Amino acid sequence: MRKLKLQVQISVDGFIAGKNGEMDWMVWEWDDEIKNAVKEITEPVDCIVMGRNLATGFIPYWENVASNHDDPQYQFGKKMHDTPKVVFTKTLDKSEWKNTVLAKGDLVEEINNLKKQNGNDIIAYGGATFVSALIKAGLIDELNLSVNPTALGDGLPIFKELGARQNFTLKKNLAFKCGIALLQYEKKKQTTYYQIKEYKMKIVNPYLNFSGNTEEAFNFYKSVFGGEFTMLMRFKDVPDQKIPDDAKNQIMHVALPLGKNNILMGTDAPEAMGFNLKVGNNVHISIHAESREEADKLFNGLSAGGNIQMPMADMFWGDYYGSFTDKFGVQWMISFTNPK
Repeated sequence: MRKLKLQVQISVDGFIAGKNGEMDWMVWEWDDEIKNAVKEITEPVDCIVMGRNLATGFIPYWENVASNHDDPQYQFGKKMHDTPKVVFTKTLDKSEWKNTVLAKGDLVEEINNLKKQNGNDIIAYGGATFVSALIKAGLIDELNLSVNPTALGDGLPIFKELGARQNFTLKKNLAFKCGIALLQYEKKKQTTYYQIKEYKMKIVNPYLNFSGNTEEAFNFYKSVFGGEFTMLMRFKDVPDQKIPDDAKNQIMHVALPLGKNNILMGTDAPEAMGFNLKVGNNVHISIHAESREEADKLFNGLSAGGNIQMPMADMFWGDYYGSFTDKFGVQWMISFTNPK
């Protein structure tokens, strides 16, 4: 899978611009040593991603540099101009620039699709909003922070919106005569609850069935584990279904996060609705897939020779979902959350 790098100028107190976008504090008296260090970062890159706001200035600027062989920045400008670019936008319908395509979908899905394509490294440039979104979603594989010898006191941060701690390994640190220190960090291989939620990665969680006392059981679990239910749905909330009166107020689905990495889920299994619950069939393994294609692959593979209860289909709550018992008697539920 391709690597997504971030290259950014940053102050010693963690801002990439002043609070009004000021950039006059950045050091640009670069000698060959720092230029070669930056070239080492950009040379393996064959795709640039950025937000629309930066693109309006970035792309024309480097196009102009690349058109002038006498410009001191010509070689770097040619690299920036010639490298294919992906501009993330919600407002543009057509690219205004050469060698550039637009990405208008979900940021995480678009970046992950780029990573899965054949090619070399991807590099991200952008303002605080775009870069913060990439970092928040855990999409950056390598940080290249050019720390300038200035403290701003206030400005535009890029790490403020983190939903969970992210850990990195220092791979390289270089100090240059101009006062800039280049810090290169590689993301540690880890998965936080926030990243699971944002990435829609494969998630394996226990799913418990009860004989009408799911609510009582989960209130007990909540009193022990703490937290709040992220979903609580009753059978009476199901549209266009004939639900027996004594089952309408029972729990169709409840979810309780356990710490940062797991979710405990459950449901009532009323006999009036055809369930025959007993110890041994009251637990399911639930898998949340990365895509519809993966959901189908897992469903078809695991259900082979087993008993299908619900074929994969789009459900009213927004998931692509199916359930079955495999040939060894283990109960499974497969789901994928359809993009909104």
